[in-house]
Amino acid sequence: MLCTCHPESPFRQITPRQRELLALLTRQPGATNYDLARQMVVSERTVKRYLSDIYRTIGVQNRSECVSVLLRQGMTDGPLEH
Repeated sequence: MLCTCHPESPFRQITPRQRELLALLTRQPGATNYDLARQMVVSERTVKRYLSDIYRTIGVQNRSECVSVLLRQGMTDGPLEH
């Protein structure tokens, strides 16, 4: 699980739906925005907005960096801790 216990962790600012998206990304790193949107029952635009917000929050530029940070932080197949 991703530890969000530290008060200064940027992951504490990520919403539950964004956490759901991050969990999907780590399980399916090759999934397209369309694929992710279908699984979350949202629009592709919503997925793009979530990703943009997540990237800004955790300080990465793209999906590859995002997944890399998540894996380094101990993200598993389960949902992220709140």
